[in-house]
Amino acid sequence: MMQPRVCAADVSGLRVMCAVVLGGAGIAASARGQWTVIDLTPPGVPHAILLGIWGDHQVGAAYPGDRVRPGVWSGSPQSWIDLSPTALSDSEALGVCEEHQVGYVRWAFRGSEEACRWRGTSASRVNLHPQGATASSATCASARHQGGWVRFENQFHASLWNGNNVTWVDLNPPGASNSGMSAMLGDVQAGSAQFGGVRHAGLWHGTRESWVDLHPVDMVSSSVSGLSADQQVGRTYGIDGRQHAAVWSGTPASWVDLNPRLMNSSEAEGVSHGIQIGWTVLRDNPAHAALWYGSAQSWKDLHNLLPAGTTQSQARGIWIDSRFMYIAGSASQPNGTRAILWRRCRADFNEDGSVDFFDYDDFVRCMEGSGCPANATADFNWDGAVDFFDYEKFVLAFELGC
Repeated sequence: MMQPRVCAADVSGLRVMCAVVLGGAGIAASARGQWTVIDLTPPGVPHAILLGIWGDHQVGAAYPGDRVRPGVWSGSPQSWIDLSPTALSDSEALGVCEEHQVGYVRWAFRGSEEACRWRGTSASRVNLHPQGATASSATCASARHQGGWVRFENQFHASLWNGNNVTWVDLNPPGASNSGMSAMLGDVQAGSAQFGGVRHAGLWHGTRESWVDLHPVDMVSSSVSGLSADQQVGRTYGIDGRQHAAVWSGTPASWVDLNPRLMNSSEAEGVSHGIQIGWTVLRDNPAHAALWYGSAQSWKDLHNLLPAGTTQSQARGIWIDSRFMYIAGSASQPNGTRAILWRRCRADFNEDGSVDFFDYDDFVRCMEGSGCPANATADFNWDGAVDFFDYEKFVLAFELGC
């Protein structure tokens, strides 16, 4: 369990209300409807950010002094583990998969990034930096591989590793001048490559030659930041110079513009089961963490769930299990930048802010094909079929409440 709860049922036995009793040093854990905001900033640390999430683990960086410390959390501020190899380094953990964390170390005496991976402790660090490279960084991981980029002089190459630096594989596509990997899932990798001065979003399947170009027609540039089993998300730039959050389904023609109407710019960073996360910017205002359900019109402002006085927020990673949706990111407060975990209770099926009989009734109607609430699906376990197993999962989540 990620945090203690205090729950009570009303006299009808149908409505469940939960009060969160865990908070961080800056933003106390707070709830609005069935959303909960948890501050994971370690005690005594003025600044921290979350950059990735996998199951019960979150990764990112903390700033306890004049150095950046990579870290891994397991759902509470006190759970933070410092992954720094020494005090004479700056580091960030950028990605996580199962028990593996990846990122980079910047040594004080060398000044350039060197890709590495960890398994939950600073002592577990393994160097991924290839011999002869100028700089490198691991940005993502799967159960067997690590991905990122390697720089040789002034050229960046998308890169793949299998546990150590001697396994390095160059994924720079034929004809590309630069490339980089930002996401991976199983044996699929995603990122961007530069052709003729134009950055193209794209996918790989483990080799340079497997490159699949996702660049939409008439866009000035594009890149992928995250992917799921059937979608890729990132950003595109149009001829107006504006950055727009984007989602693809494996082809250039599948591109969908997620930028909400009236927003000046946006970016999508992660995706899971048809839900995209990132941030939006209105005019010259700071960024607001955002969520989408596949279209610009479905945009939700996650910044509004944060305490008053929050000036900026970003969503970087998403994880969904049978009970909750978790979104990892950061929020800027007067007392520092906070590592933030948003959490939504999935038992609130109709998203009306409470878990009650109406959620159960709406789920059954949706399952029977009589109509679903906006952004909802009866495929509760996401196995591609609507059947008794979905009903069983929903009932369990409903009974456990929030």
